[in-house]
Amino acid sequence: LFKKILKYFVVIVLVVVVVVVVVVVVVVVVVVVVVVVIVVVVVVVVIVVVVMVVVALVLVAVVVVVVVIVVVEKTLVLLMLTGVGGGNSFHHIIWEWGGHDYYLDDFINESFEGQAYLLYRDKEQSA
Repeated sequence: LFKKILKYFVVIVLVVVVVVVVVVVVVVVVVVVVVVVIVVVVVVVVIVVVVMVVVALVLVAVVVVVVVIVVVEKTLVLLMLTGVGGGNSFHHIIWEWGGHDYYLDDFINESFEGQAYLLYRDKEQSA
């Protein structure tokens, strides 16, 4: 009788040990999968945020460059139209920078203010 009880006890202990080992393995696998998923999600989020920041910086840079170009152009045209410095100072600036007279015309032909200036200049020269 004692041997039968011992046999059953050993079988029960073995079954319990196997069940515990299986449960532990399943829990470990689930934890590892969850951790891997979390890491992948975090990496994807970080990449998306970095890309968004880079895109935002590029857009800001483009806007700044466009604003600077527009402001510089308008300022130069205003200087030219008002004749700051007496006479045709803007003309001489372009002459010194470019070494050629046509740089002035190339510049002012590209803006509405420049067209107005050309008409004004032609009238003044013909008068």
